[in-house]
Amino acid sequence: MRKSLIIALPLLAALAGCQNAEEAGNEPIATEAAAEGFADIAEAKDAAAEAEIAASGGAVFSQPAAVSPSVAPGVAFQYSYDFRVPGDKIEGVQDEHAAACETLGLSRCQITGLNFSQSENGYPEGRMEFLLDPAIARKFGRDAIASVEKAEGVLTTSNVSGENVGAEIASSQVRSAGMEAEVKRIEERLAGKGLANDERVELRRRAEELRDMMGGEKETRRNGEKRIATTPVQFNYSGNMGIGGSGAFGDALSASTDSMTSMLGLLLMLAGVVLPWLLPIGAVVLFVKSPLGAGLRRWWGRNTPLADESAK
Repeated sequence: MRKSLIIALPLLAALAGCQNAEEAGNEPIATEAAAEGFADIAEAKDAAAEAEIAASGGAVFSQPAAVSPSVAPGVAFQYSYDFRVPGDKIEGVQDEHAAACETLGLSRCQITGLNFSQSENGYPEGRMEFLLDPAIARKFGRDAIASVEKAEGVLTTSNVSGENVGAEIASSQVRSAGMEAEVKRIEERLAGKGLANDERVELRRRAEELRDMMGGEKETRRNGEKRIATTPVQFNYSGNMGIGGSGAFGDALSASTDSMTSMLGLLLMLAGVVLPWLLPIGAVVLFVKSPLGAGLRRWWGRNTPLADESAK
Protein backbone atom coordinates (compact mmCIF):
# COMPACT_ATOMS: atom_id res chain seq x y z
CA MET A 1 0.00 0.00 0.00
CA ARG A 2 2.81 2.43 0.91
CA LYS A 3 4.69 1.62 -2.30
CA SER A 4 1.62 2.33 -4.41
CA LEU A 5 1.12 5.64 -2.61
CA ILE A 6 4.76 6.60 -3.15
CA ILE A 7 4.40 5.84 -6.84
CA ALA A 8 1.06 7.62 -7.13
CA LEU A 9 2.08 10.87 -5.47
CA PRO A 10 4.64 11.94 -8.14
CA LEU A 11 2.15 10.96 -10.82
CA LEU A 12 -0.56 13.08 -9.18
CA ALA A 13 1.82 16.03 -8.91
CA ALA A 14 2.75 15.72 -12.59
CA LEU A 15 -0.92 15.57 -13.59
CA ALA A 16 -1.64 18.62 -11.42
CA GLY A 17 1.13 20.47 -13.22
CA CYS A 18 -0.33 19.54 -16.59
CA GLN A 19 -3.79 20.63 -15.51
CA ASN A 20 -2.52 23.97 -14.23
CA ALA A 21 -0.55 24.53 -17.42
CA GLU A 22 -3.68 23.92 -19.52
CA GLU A 23 -5.70 26.38 -17.44
CA ALA A 24 -2.95 29.03 -17.27
CA GLY A 25 -4.70 31.12 -19.91
CA ASN A 26 -7.93 31.26 -17.92
CA GLU A 27 -7.09 30.95 -14.21
CA PRO A 28 -4.32 32.16 -11.88
CA ILE A 29 -2.10 29.41 -10.51
CA ALA A 30 -1.55 29.81 -6.77
CA THR A 31 2.14 29.04 -6.31
CA GLU A 32 4.84 30.84 -4.35
CA ALA A 33 6.35 32.19 -7.57
CA ALA A 34 2.98 33.41 -8.76
CA ALA A 35 2.30 35.02 -5.38
CA GLU A 36 5.61 36.88 -5.50
CA GLY A 37 4.91 38.02 -9.05
CA PHE A 38 1.44 39.19 -8.04
CA ALA A 39 2.91 41.19 -5.18
CA ASP A 40 5.38 42.96 -7.49
CA ILE A 41 2.69 43.73 -10.06
CA ALA A 42 0.24 44.99 -7.45
CA GLU A 43 2.87 47.24 -5.88
CA ALA A 44 3.81 48.72 -9.25
CA LYS A 45 0.14 49.12 -10.12
CA ASP A 46 -0.54 50.90 -6.83
CA ALA A 47 2.28 53.40 -7.40
CA ALA A 48 1.32 53.98 -11.04
CA ALA A 49 -2.35 54.45 -10.18
CA GLU A 50 -1.63 56.97 -7.45
CA ALA A 51 0.77 58.88 -9.69
CA GLU A 52 -1.79 58.99 -12.48
CA ILE A 53 -4.54 60.20 -10.16
CA ALA A 54 -2.32 62.92 -8.71
CA ALA A 55 -1.29 64.03 -12.21
CA SER A 56 -4.91 64.15 -13.41
CA GLY A 57 -5.92 66.42 -10.52
CA GLY A 58 -8.70 64.04 -9.58
CA ALA A 59 -10.41 64.51 -6.23
CA VAL A 60 -8.79 61.52 -4.68
CA PHE A 61 -9.16 61.66 -1.08
CA SER A 62 -4.67 61.33 2.65
CA GLN A 63 -4.78 58.08 7.16
CA PRO A 64 -6.05 55.04 9.00
CA ALA A 65 -3.84 51.98 8.93
CA ALA A 66 -4.83 49.69 6.09
CA VAL A 67 -3.33 46.76 4.22
CA SER A 68 -2.11 47.03 0.65
CA PRO A 69 -2.78 44.06 -1.64
CA SER A 70 0.92 44.14 -2.53
CA VAL A 71 1.80 42.74 0.91
CA ALA A 72 -1.12 40.30 1.07
CA PRO A 73 -1.54 38.69 -2.36
CA GLY A 74 -4.62 36.55 -2.73
CA VAL A 75 -6.47 38.23 0.15
CA ALA A 76 -9.90 39.76 -0.55
CA PHE A 77 -10.28 42.89 1.58
CA GLN A 78 -13.28 44.91 2.72
CA TYR A 79 -13.01 48.48 4.05
CA SER A 80 -15.49 50.33 6.26
CA TYR A 81 -15.28 53.92 7.57
CA ASP A 82 -17.61 55.72 9.99
CA PHE A 83 -17.64 59.52 9.81
CA ARG A 84 -19.30 62.17 11.97
CA VAL A 85 -20.09 65.24 9.88
CA PRO A 86 -22.15 68.40 10.50
CA GLY A 87 -25.66 67.51 9.40
CA ASP A 88 -25.94 70.22 6.77
CA LYS A 89 -22.68 69.09 5.11
CA ILE A 90 -23.29 65.34 4.71
CA GLU A 91 -24.81 65.63 1.24
CA GLY A 92 -21.93 67.84 0.07
CA VAL A 93 -19.35 65.34 1.34
CA GLN A 94 -21.23 62.51 -0.39
CA ASP A 95 -21.21 64.48 -3.64
CA GLU A 96 -17.44 64.97 -3.32
CA HIS A 97 -16.85 61.26 -2.73
CA ALA A 98 -19.08 60.37 -5.66
CA ALA A 99 -17.21 62.80 -7.92
CA ALA A 100 -13.89 61.26 -6.88
CA CYS A 101 -15.18 57.82 -7.84
CA GLU A 102 -16.40 59.09 -11.19
CA THR A 103 -12.98 60.65 -11.83
CA LEU A 104 -11.35 57.23 -11.42
CA GLY A 105 -13.59 55.69 -14.10
CA LEU A 106 -15.77 52.59 -14.12
CA SER A 107 -12.80 50.25 -14.50
CA ARG A 108 -11.45 51.38 -11.11
CA CYS A 109 -14.44 52.57 -9.12
CA GLN A 110 -18.17 51.93 -9.15
CA ILE A 111 -20.83 53.31 -6.80
CA THR A 112 -23.04 50.41 -5.70
CA GLY A 113 -25.13 52.13 -3.03
CA LEU A 114 -26.14 55.63 -1.89
CA ASN A 115 -28.44 56.66 0.96
CA PHE A 116 -29.35 59.81 2.91
CA SER A 117 -32.07 60.02 5.56
CA GLN A 118 -33.21 61.65 8.79
CA SER A 119 -33.12 59.28 11.75
CA GLU A 120 -35.91 59.05 14.34
CA ASN A 121 -34.11 61.45 16.68
CA GLY A 122 -33.90 64.03 13.90
CA TYR A 123 -30.22 63.61 13.10
CA PRO A 124 -29.24 63.11 9.44
CA GLU A 125 -27.48 59.91 8.35
CA GLY A 126 -25.94 58.75 5.09
CA ARG A 127 -24.20 55.78 3.51
CA MET A 128 -22.18 55.17 0.34
CA GLU A 129 -20.89 51.86 -1.03
CA PHE A 130 -18.19 51.40 -3.67
CA LEU A 131 -16.40 48.65 -5.58
CA LEU A 132 -12.77 49.65 -6.13
CA ASP A 133 -9.63 48.41 -7.80
CA PRO A 134 -7.72 46.82 -4.86
CA ALA A 135 -4.56 48.74 -5.84
CA ILE A 136 -6.17 52.11 -5.05
CA ALA A 137 -8.75 51.16 -2.39
CA ARG A 138 -6.45 52.09 0.49
CA LYS A 139 -5.64 55.53 -0.96
CA PHE A 140 -9.27 56.20 -1.80
CA GLY A 141 -10.24 55.53 1.82
CA ARG A 142 -7.34 57.51 3.27
CA ASP A 143 -7.99 60.53 1.10
CA ALA A 144 -11.72 60.43 1.81
CA ILE A 145 -10.85 61.30 5.40
CA ALA A 146 -9.20 64.54 4.23
CA SER A 147 -12.39 65.67 2.51
CA VAL A 148 -14.41 64.87 5.66
CA GLU A 149 -11.99 66.83 7.85
CA LYS A 150 -12.19 69.75 5.40
CA ALA A 151 -15.94 69.75 6.04
CA GLU A 152 -15.28 69.93 9.82
CA GLY A 153 -16.01 66.24 10.24
CA VAL A 154 -14.03 63.46 11.89
CA LEU A 155 -13.33 59.78 11.37
CA THR A 156 -14.82 57.84 14.30
CA THR A 157 -14.15 54.23 13.23
CA SER A 158 -12.28 52.41 10.49
CA ASN A 159 -12.26 48.68 9.87
CA VAL A 160 -10.40 46.49 7.39
CA SER A 161 -11.23 42.80 7.11
CA GLY A 162 -9.74 40.23 4.76
CA GLU A 163 -10.16 36.64 3.68
CA ASN A 164 -7.42 34.48 2.16
CA VAL A 165 -9.26 33.64 -1.05
CA GLY A 166 -5.98 32.82 -2.81
CA ALA A 167 -5.50 29.82 -0.52
CA GLU A 168 -9.01 28.63 -1.37
CA ILE A 169 -8.23 28.92 -5.08
CA ALA A 170 -5.02 26.92 -4.62
CA SER A 171 -6.89 24.18 -2.74
CA SER A 172 -9.53 24.11 -5.46
CA GLN A 173 -6.84 23.67 -8.11
CA VAL A 174 -5.37 20.72 -6.20
CA ARG A 175 -8.81 19.12 -5.89
CA SER A 176 -9.47 19.62 -9.60
CA ALA A 177 -6.11 18.06 -10.48
CA GLY A 178 -6.92 15.00 -8.39
CA MET A 179 -10.35 14.63 -9.97
CA GLU A 180 -8.89 15.07 -13.47
CA ALA A 181 -6.41 12.28 -12.76
CA GLU A 182 -9.20 9.99 -11.59
CA VAL A 183 -11.29 10.75 -14.68
CA LYS A 184 -8.36 9.82 -16.91
CA ARG A 185 -7.88 6.60 -15.01
CA ILE A 186 -11.58 5.76 -15.43
CA GLU A 187 -11.42 6.54 -19.16
CA GLU A 188 -8.46 4.19 -19.53
CA ARG A 189 -10.39 1.42 -17.84
CA LEU A 190 -13.43 2.07 -20.02
CA ALA A 191 -11.23 1.88 -23.12
CA GLY A 192 -10.05 -1.59 -22.09
CA LYS A 193 -11.86 -4.85 -22.61
CA GLY A 194 -13.34 -7.40 -20.29
CA LEU A 195 -15.48 -5.01 -18.19
CA ALA A 196 -18.90 -6.18 -17.08
CA ASN A 197 -21.84 -4.01 -18.08
CA ASP A 198 -22.63 -3.10 -14.49
CA GLU A 199 -19.05 -2.02 -13.85
CA ARG A 200 -18.96 -0.01 -17.08
CA VAL A 201 -22.17 1.82 -16.13
CA GLU A 202 -20.83 2.57 -12.67
CA LEU A 203 -17.53 3.90 -14.05
CA ARG A 204 -19.34 6.19 -16.49
CA ARG A 205 -21.58 7.48 -13.70
CA ARG A 206 -18.54 8.18 -11.53
CA ALA A 207 -16.73 9.98 -14.38
CA GLU A 208 -19.77 12.20 -14.99
CA GLU A 209 -20.02 12.96 -11.29
CA LEU A 210 -16.36 13.99 -11.20
CA ARG A 211 -16.78 16.26 -14.23
CA ASP A 212 -19.70 18.00 -12.51
CA MET A 213 -17.60 18.47 -9.40
CA MET A 214 -14.75 19.89 -11.49
CA GLY A 215 -17.18 22.37 -13.02
CA GLY A 216 -18.21 23.46 -9.52
CA GLU A 217 -14.58 23.89 -8.50
CA LYS A 218 -13.93 26.01 -11.58
CA GLU A 219 -16.88 28.25 -10.71
CA THR A 220 -15.57 28.56 -7.16
CA ARG A 221 -12.22 29.74 -8.48
CA ARG A 222 -13.86 32.27 -10.80
CA ASN A 223 -15.87 33.73 -7.91
CA GLY A 224 -12.73 33.92 -5.80
CA GLU A 225 -10.87 35.73 -8.57
CA LYS A 226 -13.70 38.27 -8.80
CA ARG A 227 -13.49 38.90 -5.05
CA ILE A 228 -9.75 39.46 -5.24
CA ALA A 229 -10.13 41.73 -8.29
CA THR A 230 -12.54 44.16 -6.55
CA THR A 231 -12.56 45.64 -3.05
CA PRO A 232 -15.84 46.74 -1.38
CA VAL A 233 -15.57 50.05 0.49
CA GLN A 234 -18.36 51.50 2.64
CA PHE A 235 -18.66 55.02 4.08
CA ASN A 236 -21.16 55.65 6.91
CA TYR A 237 -22.01 59.25 7.77
CA SER A 238 -23.73 60.42 10.96
CA GLY A 239 -24.56 64.07 11.56
CA ASN A 240 -25.71 66.47 14.26
CA MET A 241 -27.97 69.52 14.17
CA GLY A 242 -27.52 73.11 15.17
CA ILE A 243 -24.46 75.30 15.70
CA GLY A 244 -21.00 74.03 16.39
CA GLY A 245 -20.40 71.35 13.76
CA SER A 246 -18.66 68.26 15.03
CA GLY A 247 -15.86 69.90 17.04
CA ALA A 248 -15.52 70.06 20.83
CA PHE A 249 -18.06 72.91 21.10
CA GLY A 250 -20.49 71.06 18.87
CA ASP A 251 -20.13 67.91 20.96
CA ALA A 252 -20.73 69.88 24.17
CA LEU A 253 -23.74 71.63 22.67
CA SER A 254 -25.13 68.35 21.42
CA ALA A 255 -24.64 66.76 24.86
CA SER A 256 -26.36 69.74 26.54
CA THR A 257 -29.27 69.54 24.11
CA ASP A 258 -29.67 65.83 24.72
CA SER A 259 -29.55 66.40 28.51
CA MET A 260 -32.18 69.15 28.34
CA THR A 261 -34.40 67.01 26.16
CA SER A 262 -34.13 64.15 28.65
CA MET A 263 -34.95 66.49 31.55
CA LEU A 264 -38.03 67.88 29.80
CA GLY A 265 -39.16 64.36 29.01
CA LEU A 266 -38.82 63.38 32.67
CA LEU A 267 -40.76 66.45 33.81
CA LEU A 268 -43.57 65.71 31.37
CA MET A 269 -43.73 62.14 32.60
CA LEU A 270 -43.93 63.29 36.24
CA ALA A 271 -46.60 65.82 35.31
CA GLY A 272 -48.59 63.05 33.69
CA VAL A 273 -48.43 61.02 36.89
CA VAL A 274 -49.06 63.84 39.42
CA LEU A 275 -51.59 66.08 37.63
CA PRO A 276 -54.54 63.65 37.84
CA TRP A 277 -54.17 63.81 41.64
CA LEU A 278 -53.40 67.53 41.95
CA LEU A 279 -56.47 68.66 40.03
CA PRO A 280 -59.13 67.27 42.46
CA ILE A 281 -57.05 68.28 45.51
CA GLY A 282 -56.73 71.82 44.15
CA ALA A 283 -60.45 71.95 43.45
CA VAL A 284 -61.21 70.98 47.07
CA VAL A 285 -58.80 73.62 48.44
CA LEU A 286 -60.36 76.34 46.28
CA PHE A 287 -63.86 75.33 47.37
CA VAL A 288 -62.94 75.42 51.04
CA LYS A 289 -61.43 78.90 50.72
CA SER A 290 -64.37 80.25 48.72
CA PRO A 291 -67.28 82.14 50.39
CA LEU A 292 -69.50 79.13 49.89
CA GLY A 293 -66.99 76.96 51.67
CA ALA A 294 -66.66 79.45 54.55
CA GLY A 295 -70.47 79.52 54.99
CA LEU A 296 -70.59 75.76 54.97
CA ARG A 297 -67.95 75.64 57.71
CA ARG A 298 -69.95 78.09 59.89
CA TRP A 299 -73.16 76.11 59.37
CA TRP A 300 -71.34 72.92 60.21
CA GLY A 301 -69.95 74.46 63.40
CA ARG A 302 -73.41 75.56 64.61
CA ASN A 303 -75.21 72.31 63.90
CA THR A 304 -72.82 69.64 65.11
CA PRO A 305 -73.12 68.07 68.61
CA LEU A 306 -69.60 69.23 69.47
CA ALA A 307 -70.69 72.83 68.90
CA ASP A 308 -73.73 72.40 71.20
CA GLU A 309 -71.66 70.87 74.02
CA SER A 310 -69.05 73.62 73.86
CA ALA A 311 -71.88 76.22 74.05
CA LYS A 312 -73.19 74.70 77.36
